[in-house]
Amino acid sequence: MRTNLFKHLLSLSALALFLLLAAASSKKTLGCGAFDSRAAYGRDKDTRQLLWLKDGSQLEGERLVVQSGLLVRDGVKLDGTMYKFDEVAAYQRNGKYYKRFDRFFGERLVDGKSNLNVYMHQYERTTTSTAGNGRMSTSTRVYCDYYVLKGENGTPVQILTQEDLARIVADCPKAVAQVQMKNKEMRKLIRDNPRYLNEIFETYNAGCR
Repeated sequence: MRTNLFKHLLSLSALALFLLLAAASSKKTLGCGAFDSRAAYGRDKDTRQLLWLKDGSQLEGERLVVQSGLLVRDGVKLDGTMYKFDEVAAYQRNGKYYKRFDRFFGERLVDGKSNLNVYMHQYERTTTSTAGNGRMSTSTRVYCDYYVLKGENGTPVQILTQEDLARIVADCPKAVAQVQMKNKEMRKLIRDNPRYLNEIFETYNAGCR
């Protein structure tokens, strides 16, 4: 009797897990291209090469280089002077602004100042696979993660799905109306207007007008 009951509970647990995974996988995640990152907006129209340090100082130079890897020293170099990543708060290069997060720099896509700021972290992952004949191959894929911060130094909140977008702008009915639709419809709107998601946050930041 106990054995049958135990098997029954295991079956129910497996079913619940399957349904949970199915529900999670049914949500479309936001990938590269969801936001428009091709042009600079707001303060990013300033094309100076600038570096902000965590001690509050702002530096300006002619040449700014970010380097990281096995054969180089990690950091941001401004006119030949190297600054460690843990010293850097943000930098601006070629008209675009990048903020330092815990382990990466995020490119600002929406400049909300004291309201909602949107950042993108773009990175690559390389995977290796082995075919049946023993031949190995590698492939590299580009990923984009999006984060929202309230103000300049708010707590980063990752945007993974359309549902996340709706929750973040929930107190702005006009912005919510731009989000609450079928995923297929939203993808079409983004194809027709690459700045569609950027504009949702711009609506929010403009006082929901």
